[in-house]
Amino acid sequence: MGNAITNRHILNQSSGQKWHFFYHAKDGICFEKKLETGWDEYQILFKNSMNDFDVTVDHRDYIHLVCQDKTGSIIYLTYNNRQWQKYVILKSKSAKAYRKNFKMLLVNQWINLIYTIEYKEKTLLVHHVLDNRDVPPNVIDYINDTQRSFCAAVDNSSNMHIFYQSDAQSGRLGYKTYIWSKKTWSHFTSVQEQSTDIRSPYAIVDKQDNIHLTYLKKAADSYHIIYKRKPYRPSENLSWDKEITVHTRANKSSIPVMLATGENLWLLWHQNISVYSSFSQNNGTTWSSPTQFMAGRYGDIDLFGYRSAVERDNTHTICNRCYGYGNNHNIVLYVLSNYLQQLDQEKAEHKPQYKAEGHEIEEFAKENISSFIPSSTAVKSYAQKASKEESKLSADIEVKKLQITVNMLKEELSQLKKKFLENNRITEIDEELTNYIDQKCNIIMKNLRQQNELLSDKIAQLEQKQTDLLNTKIDAVSGEMEPLKKNAAGAHAENLPPEAKNEEEAK
Repeated sequence: MGNAITNRHILNQSSGQKWHFFYHAKDGICFEKKLETGWDEYQILFKNSMNDFDVTVDHRDYIHLVCQDKTGSIIYLTYNNRQWQKYVILKSKSAKAYRKNFKMLLVNQWINLIYTIEYKEKTLLVHHVLDNRDVPPNVIDYINDTQRSFCAAVDNSSNMHIFYQSDAQSGRLGYKTYIWSKKTWSHFTSVQEQSTDIRSPYAIVDKQDNIHLTYLKKAADSYHIIYKRKPYRPSENLSWDKEITVHTRANKSSIPVMLATGENLWLLWHQNISVYSSFSQNNGTTWSSPTQFMAGRYGDIDLFGYRSAVERDNTHTICNRCYGYGNNHNIVLYVLSNYLQQLDQEKAEHKPQYKAEGHEIEEFAKENISSFIPSSTAVKSYAQKASKEESKLSADIEVKKLQITVNMLKEELSQLKKKFLENNRITEIDEELTNYIDQKCNIIMKNLRQQNELLSDKIAQLEQKQTDLLNTKIDAVSGEMEPLKKNAAGAHAENLPPEAKNEEEAK
């Protein structure tokens, strides 16, 4: 396929299945799956698409992809491990496609889409929660439209940080933060003292909530690669550190990206036909001299997106994008060349240990058996309450998802009716087609109701199972207590004086 491929992404499901999504100049958006012997033959997913798309995978291993078709309409494709579904998120009024810089972020099980749109010769930065119709699209700010004009990162409190050049702030590079607990955007905060030519910002947030930012900055006849850090300390609002120039002879087309492996930070960028890197072993305080990787000897160098259903894996590696190369047999990422294989190995070597629900009560009783007789009523009441609260939270999320799916299906049916009317230039749908659509809708609604009933039954079964387990454990503890009580009573009788023993026997 060679140079016909652009915009490449690797997805890693929790099952271990890996996917490679890419845009093919002839076939549109395609994907291929990783087999034991290599990558399978690619399949066409959406032929009528532009090469502007982003893709991610959630905790259920569902795949979500956002792109635009050749008329400029925003399309949402989702895969539920059985089939693909397609929805129109925003229909283009101008029937004109242009770069929208899609970026998807998964926050607390919700899919957040950040993108740009053109409006009255201005560029708007937009935030859209795809799977929640109760939250309408929200304009973040007017933005300077350049190649890779913004970046986004999520901290450990689920807050989203969006970095961009604000058109309203004389083109200064800065950021806004979406405070998840309040569902509001903060004011714009500049990270520059004055405006300058800035390109390709890229940010990550590490395990300690330190923000690491890199970007290109125009200087004389070249671009400098700049690094800045905002350290985090609880209860302290620390300012940004001074900028550090990592490299002074970058090209305008160079795109710096950053990743963390354990305690180390890495900066990588593409220049001419090579990839360069610099690393820091002290959390960004100092950086090594740039080192050149071997040119693309085994395949064409490209910038790969990477998403995993396993968050914050055991290697503590933070990687959203990384340079590498691919051929017909494998995909190799620089710095992280064995990263994908390490994930599989760690899952096999570090299998989680499971215990049956209710084991905490058993262990607590064993530790305190000499001084504690459990109250079965109190223990049962507390456990049932905790179980119901957890089950209710899970059920509420699933019910909300089902409701959203129903709304999307209704809208899709409405669009099908409208499209049928437009294409056939008739004023009303005949009775046969109406019955067919209504029948299809009824089948879908019936399936959704059945799924909801199955979910309710499953929750009830889990609650009953936990109650049975608790009763079994409580009966076992009570059974263990009876011999101890008898032994204690016998020992007490043996220690009584003879006259007291006679009184006890008389009683």
